[in-house]
Amino acid sequence: MVPMPLPVPKGAKQFNKLILPVARHAPVYAVIRHVGRKSGTTYETPVAVVRSKGVIRIGLPYGKNVDWVRNICAAGEFTLVHFGKERRYTSPLVMEDSTAKWAPIPARPIMRALKVGSYLQATESSAS
Repeated sequence: MVPMPLPVPKGAKQFNKLILPVARHAPVYAVIRHVGRKSGTTYETPVAVVRSKGVIRIGLPYGKNVDWVRNICAAGEFTLVHFGKERRYTSPLVMEDSTAKWAPIPARPIMRALKVGSYLQATESSAS
């Protein structure tokens, strides 16, 4: 059984605005640049990311129905800004895993404690 996602906390948008400059250059964080599926507006969302051999994984503590996840799944692509470098990713998939085996070993207990039951996985575009 997949755990219920956490509710998005009040003030999350304000926190995201504050963390964006740091997230572009921090080891664990990155910024996802995506386009709104209805508005066509470009958005940037800070996330904690795990990169390995051209694949990224992002835990979804607020579930798979948050706007940024729905936007990139609908578009089928997005840009990730990590360590100041932009990379294009395609084929985003939401995966279910309540054991957090996708995360680094030190992060797994935290993911399980936060009941992060799903993650987003995408592949770096060879055109980047």
